[in-house]
Amino acid sequence: MWTFPGHVVATTSIDPILLQNEWQQMEIEMKRLVQQAEGFPPNVRNIELKYSLADWELALTKTPIRLSVHGYIQSKHNFSIDLCNLNRWFSANWSPVDSQLRRDPTYTVWAKGDPSYRHVQVDGEPAVAKMADKKR
Repeated sequence: MWTFPGHVVATTSIDPILLQNEWQQMEIEMKRLVQQAEGFPPNVRNIELKYSLADWELALTKTPIRLSVHGYIQSKHNFSIDLCNLNRWFSANWSPVDSQLRRDPTYTVWAKGDPSYRHVQVDGEPAVAKMADKKR
C-alpha cells in the first residue's frame, strides 16, 4: 500500500479527459517520489509500476490516497541491488526474481496489457528481448 502525499488529490469525475489528467498527475508524482527518494540505487536499468483502476476508484473515497502498487525494478547487466539498499531507498515488500525478466512467468503475465490496470514506466525500459534467435 502506497500512501500518497496530501497534495495528491482526485475526484470522482466521469469526464474521461479529467480522469486522464488525474491519472497523469498521480503518475508524475509516483515517478518523482521514486526517482528523487534518498538512496536511489545506482545501476538501475528499469523501474515499472502498475495499479488497478478498481483500487484507484476505491482510493478516491479517502484522504490521503492509499493505493496498492506493484512493480519491478531491473538492475543493469552484471549488477545487483541488495535488500538492505532497496529498503533504505524505498520501503516495500521486495521479492527477487530468480531469472531474467523475459524468463520469469510472473513478470510476463504482469507485463501483459490489461485495460483494468494502469502501467507506469518510471525509468528506463525493460531488457526483455536481448537474446538473438539461435537458429542459423
